[in-house]
Amino acid sequence: MIVSLKIIQQPFLAICSVLGLAFYASTTLGQVTDDHADHSQHVIEPVIEEIHAGHSESSEGVLAETTQTENDHSTHQQDMNHQESDMQTDMTATRSPHAYSGGYTRDQGPYALPVKDQLVLMDEKNFSRLIVNRLENLNQDGPDSTRYDVQAWFGKTYSRFVLKAEGEYADDSLEDSRTELLWSRATSKFWDTQLGIRVDNGDGPARSWLAAGVQGLAPYWFDVHATAFIGESGRTAVGFEAEYEGRVTQRLILKPRVDVNVYGKDDPERGIGSGLSDLTFGLRMQYQFTRQFVPYIGVERIRRFGETADLLPLEFDGSDTHWVAGLRFWF
Repeated sequence: MIVSLKIIQQPFLAICSVLGLAFYASTTLGQVTDDHADHSQHVIEPVIEEIHAGHSESSEGVLAETTQTENDHSTHQQDMNHQESDMQTDMTATRSPHAYSGGYTRDQGPYALPVKDQLVLMDEKNFSRLIVNRLENLNQDGPDSTRYDVQAWFGKTYSRFVLKAEGEYADDSLEDSRTELLWSRATSKFWDTQLGIRVDNGDGPARSWLAAGVQGLAPYWFDVHATAFIGESGRTAVGFEAEYEGRVTQRLILKPRVDVNVYGKDDPERGIGSGLSDLTFGLRMQYQFTRQFVPYIGVERIRRFGETADLLPLEFDGSDTHWVAGLRFWF
C-alpha cells in the first residue's frame, strides 16, 4: 500500500511542478512583455514625434524651396521678357539707317558725331564728275579741226543728271555739235536708263529731239551708249557708240571705237539723208600717266552712206581718213 502511494505521489508532484513552473513562466513573461512594450512605447513615441517633426520641417522646407523656385522662375521669365522687349526695341531702332544701338540717332545722343564727320550710308550724297573723253586735233586733207567729246554728271549714285556734248570746230567756227541733257537712273549693276532732250547746232538750222536710251558696260567690258531720238516733223534717229580698252601693258592702252548714226527722214539743210547715215571707226593708243591724265594718238576712218553721201560737196567722195592726237582727262 505504501508502495502504491509513493508510485501515485511521484507523478502528481511532477505534474504540480510543471504547472507551477508554467504559471511562473507565464507571469514572468507577461511582465517582461509589458515592460518591453512600455519600453518600446517610450522609445518609439519620441522617434515618431521626431519623424513627424522632421517630416513637417522637411515639408515646410520643400514648400519654401518650391515657392522660392517658382519666384526665381517668375523673376527669370520677367527678365527674359524684358530682354526680349529690349531686343525688339533695339532691333526696331536699328532698322533705321540713321540709328545706333540703344535708340541713339546720328544727330543726338552721347555718340553723335559732328555733321562733317558723319558717315552717309544711303544714296543721299550728291557727287559730280567732268570727263573729257576726247579733246583732239584732226589732221586731214582740208583745214585741221578740233573735236571734243565731254560727259558731265551731277547727282546721287542711282539717279543723276547727265550732260553729253560732242562737236567739231574748223576755221574758228562750229561745224557740228550735239548736246544732250538726260536724267539717268541705274536699273542694274552695269546699266543706266536715260531720258531727256537733245539739241543739234552748227551748219544749218538747229534741231531738237526727245531722247531715250541706255548706257553701261556690256559683257567683256564694252562701254556702250545706245539712244533713240524723236524730233520735229516726225524725224527719228538712232545713235550707237561702243568702245573697248585693251591693255597692252599696265599703262599702255589700245582703244578701238565705233560710232553709228541712222536717220528716219532726209534733212538736206543739215546734210543728212535717211537710212544709215555714217559710220566712224577709230583706233587710239593711250598712255596712262595717271588715271586722270591720258594722252593718245590714233587714226580714224569716217564713211558716209546713201543719201547722206549724195548730199556731200563734189570734192568729197563719202569717206575720209585722218590722224588724231589728243588728251583724255577727268576731275
